[in-house]
This record gives sequence, C-alpha cells and structure tokens, in this order.
Amino acid sequence: MPEWGELKQSGLDYGYEWQPNVNLKFEGHQETTPPTNYLEILYELPEGDWSEFDAMLAAGRAGVAELTAMIDFMYGARLLGPILTEEVGEVFEDWHWNRLLGGRSLGMESQARMEVLDGQRFIDLVGSAIEKRLELPAEERARLKVASQWYWRADSELDRVQKYIAYWLCIEALELGENANIKPVKLAVARILEIDHKSASAAVGEMYRIRNGLVHGVVRVVEKSALNRVEALAVVLLEEHSLGTVSDQRRDALRLAVELAKLPKANRDQN
Repeated sequence: MPEWGELKQSGLDYGYEWQPNVNLKFEGHQETTPPTNYLEILYELPEGDWSEFDAMLAAGRAGVAELTAMIDFMYGARLLGPILTEEVGEVFEDWHWNRLLGGRSLGMESQARMEVLDGQRFIDLVGSAIEKRLELPAEERARLKVASQWYWRADSELDRVQKYIAYWLCIEALELGENANIKPVKLAVARILEIDHKSASAAVGEMYRIRNGLVHGVVRVVEKSALNRVEALAVVLLEEHSLGTVSDQRRDALRLAVELAKLPKANRDQN
C-alpha cells in the first residue's frame, strides 16, 4: 500500500523519509459485472491454533480439494472455471462473512526492505551468470530450468506439504536425473559442507523419508523445521548449479539443517 514520503538532500546525497499513515480507510463496494454464474464455497476450519494467514488459506484449499475435484469430473470448466478469489474471514450464522486482511499480498510501503543497486554492476554480474549458463550442456540447462520452476513453485506455495514436495522436486531435478538413488544428493552435501558422508547421509535420508511419507499419504503434516531443512538444501544446490558458488549465509543454513537432523525429533522441531 503506497504512502507519502519526502526526498531529502544532503550535499550530493539524497535520502527518502517516509511518512507512514497507520489509519487505513476501507469501504465496501458493489462490483458491476455482466450476468454470470459462479460457485461460492464456504469452508469452516477445524478447531486449532489458526494464527497464520497463509496456514488458514492452505488449510481451506486442502479442505475443499476433494469436493472441487469431484465437481470438476462431473461438470468440468462449465461450472468451476478459473478461481476468481480465495479469502480468509469470519463466517456468521446467516452465512454473511467478513474478510480478514493479511497474507503476503498486503503490506505498507514503509515495511519494504530496499537496497540501492549500481546499474552497471548489476548488468555485469547478471550478464556473466547468463554467459556461464549458456556454456553448459543442453541437458544441464534443461535440469536447471525445471529445478528453477520447482523452486519458484515452492516459494509461492502456502501449503507446507506442497511446498516441501516442490523443494524436493527441485533437488531431484538437479541431482538425480532419472535415477531414484539419492546417493548423489548425499555426496553433494558432504562436498559442499566438507563433512563425512555419514553425517550428510542421515540428514538427506530423513528428508527423503518425509518426502515418501507425503507422496504416499502416510504423513499429512510437515513441521516448519522440516520445511526449513529441505529448503536450505534445495537453495544451496540450485545456487551452486546456477552461479557455480555457494554464499556463506546459505552454506551456514544447510550446515544447521544437517546438525539439527542429529537431534531427537522433539528438540529438533523447537529450533
């Protein structure tokens, strides 16, 4: 949400000072659209601690998935068509509901983290990375393209289960090819962190077990700590394949993920 601000000059330097307005005015409105049919589904979340907007939205999607799949098979796009909107709110006895403002799509301009980038340096760095990418064999470029797509799919996904699977598919695209043996992933972790194969094997093996449980319906919930660990691995591998190097920050995140895998599960999920 945009806010007023002021540019200030000190010598040859310019700065920006925002003037945040915490009083936001919202008004209801009636949309005028041509006559059409639409299907509205209201889903009541089960009892639980629903404090995160994204978690509530993901639970709602999961809750109606079976119903919408059945409707899709019976009527197809003639009834469902594209999703117009997905909202989180409070439903009353008369089925009137109030929308809850939240999620990653709403924020104040003054909350944004900004950094000044030198245009020429940006062009030089990105251009160099692109040139190196073009020098790769076609098969490697294809794997990178698929892995990057899974990376962005995971980044935009709200449901932890789907997010976890997307990160793991990013890893598979980079390291496994058409082979289901996860040994190459273990070797990559050991090489990047300069640790023994046994330590890397335990951490990667646990991630793979969670992946198997999720895709076969044995595991239905993903702890945030488990999601953080598979994300750390996917990001490091994609960065190395994309840029030929791994930043200290991302290497440290992967090292922490491997160390946490050694802890008992109760202690692990508290970190």
